[in-house]
Amino acid sequence: MTLRSHLLILVAVAVFPVLAFAGYVVVTLWQEQRAAYAESYLGNTRALAIAVDSETEGYSRALQGLVAESDPDNENSPRFVAAARRELATQPTWSSIAIADAGGKHAVGVGRNVYEPTAGFIDPSVLKAVVISGRPAVSGLVQSAAGATPVIQVVIPVVRGNAVTHVVAANVDATYWVRFLSGFTVPEAATVTLIDREGVIIARTLNNERWMGKRASNTFLGEIAKAPLEGKYRSTSLEGVPFQTAHRRARSGWIIGIGIPMSEIEAALHRPTIVMSGIALAALLLAVLAALYVGRRIALPVASLADSAQALARGAAPATLRSHGITEVEGANRAFAEASQLLNERQDALNESLARERQARTGAEGANRAKDEFLAMLGHELRNPLHAITAAMAVIDRVPPASPHAVRSREIVVRQAHHLTDLVDDLLDVARVTSGKIVLDRKLIELGRIVRRSVAVLQEAGRVGDHPVDLEIGEAWISGDETRIEQIAVNLVENAVKYTPPGRRIRVRVTTEGNEAVFEVSDEGEGIAPELLPRIFELFIQGERTLDRAQGGLGLGLTLVKNLVELHTGRVTAQSEGIGKGARFVVRLPRANAPEREVSDALAVDRDSRALRVLVVEDNADSAETLRTLLTLRGHEVDVAHDGPHAVERALATHPDVALVDIGLPIFDGFEVARQLRAAPGGDAIRLVALTGYGQPEDRKAASASGFDSFLVKPVDLNALSELLTRY
Repeated sequence: MTLRSHLLILVAVAVFPVLAFAGYVVVTLWQEQRAAYAESYLGNTRALAIAVDSETEGYSRALQGLVAESDPDNENSPRFVAAARRELATQPTWSSIAIADAGGKHAVGVGRNVYEPTAGFIDPSVLKAVVISGRPAVSGLVQSAAGATPVIQVVIPVVRGNAVTHVVAANVDATYWVRFLSGFTVPEAATVTLIDREGVIIARTLNNERWMGKRASNTFLGEIAKAPLEGKYRSTSLEGVPFQTAHRRARSGWIIGIGIPMSEIEAALHRPTIVMSGIALAALLLAVLAALYVGRRIALPVASLADSAQALARGAAPATLRSHGITEVEGANRAFAEASQLLNERQDALNESLARERQARTGAEGANRAKDEFLAMLGHELRNPLHAITAAMAVIDRVPPASPHAVRSREIVVRQAHHLTDLVDDLLDVARVTSGKIVLDRKLIELGRIVRRSVAVLQEAGRVGDHPVDLEIGEAWISGDETRIEQIAVNLVENAVKYTPPGRRIRVRVTTEGNEAVFEVSDEGEGIAPELLPRIFELFIQGERTLDRAQGGLGLGLTLVKNLVELHTGRVTAQSEGIGKGARFVVRLPRANAPEREVSDALAVDRDSRALRVLVVEDNADSAETLRTLLTLRGHEVDVAHDGPHAVERALATHPDVALVDIGLPIFDGFEVARQLRAAPGGDAIRLVALTGYGQPEDRKAASASGFDSFLVKPVDLNALSELLTRY
């Protein structure tokens, strides 16, 4: 079978289901449209029923106004006759007005110009219904007492006390209803019929003279019997024409029917069907012609594929195929052209894979070396302060406590202990950041104030050395964690100090650029090697150490800075023109709106501290004794306990002002100490401060839940402790 035949089959398989579906859609739409037509006709009957009721009820209101105006006491009331004539002058469709007593006797009629004492006639069935119900009613088609013109009567009761004494009727010319029905907008070919409760035709827009006063067709009346209120169906007109019919019963009991010849509906439905069918057949014809044309265009280049394949098998260059604009044939051209180079490309890919493997192995070895260097550096950084502490303690053991040597040795111990604390804090912070355990305590803060304070703290602690620091601090507000922002500032400044020879300047700048707050630290130091610059923020990466560099480090600071900045949705970059040309670190953080200016809490005058009774609860005897000594030197009265039960006993016995309670106590922990004290009489008066080596948010929450007032992380910052005791 040829390619063209396959294409024709493909077209048939694709097109015929579409055509079948299109036919189904056409039939469905036909049915839905026919139902929509029927529903619209029913809507027309509803509107007409409302209009008919409005008209007859208007007549009733007019008669009620007549009765209210004339107040007839009997059938011969002059006031009633005069009022009736005035009403007839305003009602062109009324032929006369009749009045009778409740029994239908003594009926008289009032024409437009004459008073007819014996011409009044009221339909007995309607009169009876009005007297019984006491409500207005409308008759069917009746013969007027004044002549042969058919009328309909609108009858209302005249009530005296609780009884109907008279009835008043308006005779409305039946021919008016033909004009009434013709005044409504209905489909052009529609026939509107109005019949009374007995099935007699009152008015009809088609052949009214012929059918008025005659009964409607049995089919129509039968459908009304099935659906007394409203309905839609197919029927046959009085002229024998198939109709789509709808009817609706008005409140008066009359029936309004609308019929449309089925031929009109079918014609309206046939037009779009013929158009859609023509389009479908045209599409089928075009699809067949397109399949023949495309098949020919494809068959020619495909026939030459075998020749090209044989040429490729012989190692020769394949002949270029005529594509005729066909993408697949062009793809075949490219495939044949590339196939001759396939083996070479595979070999190149293999070589590239081997090169990547060697590069990955080299990177892994480099990472392993960085780890080894870090471990070696960690050992070195730990040995240096430990050696200094050991030597200082040896001096303290050999000289009097008050001697200058002992004082200097104690200073060395404190300084090196702080250095060890900083190393451990850096390690813990990097571990927390990389594991995602740091939760920022964000608030609105002023970046310039924090940077200025951080530099001042470093200068006061002597950690800036002999470096002049130029400050260019502007106001820049951000949303961030004040402690972590201070950590970023301290790390960047200390990094500049480490890699800048003594005497050279360090510049610190805070400003704003657009929607960003910018913090910049630049130096005149050793600079960064080009090969190191892209990796400067990686873990354990450090610049080359020099012999004159007094401060050490683990290569964690910049990694910590990068992670903390990114936690604040900011970014940090490093710039250097090379070795010996200094470095510049720029931190960019999202800028926040400045708050309204208020009097700063910082302007408040600190209260004078006073001597307190302090209970120190610590299971480590050395730590407890050291803390006792420091607090005693500050003028406080200090007591010590080493376990949970002893702590509760001493606290309840001495009632200290403040209790510094270690969380990790023997027998039961600090949380239980707090709970027991808070439950004991007088325990609420003691200020409880938790001491722990853990500083995570969940630790603070647990301490607060147990009854602690404050929370300090070991090793305790003496300034922070002093400030806390001052507040108490």
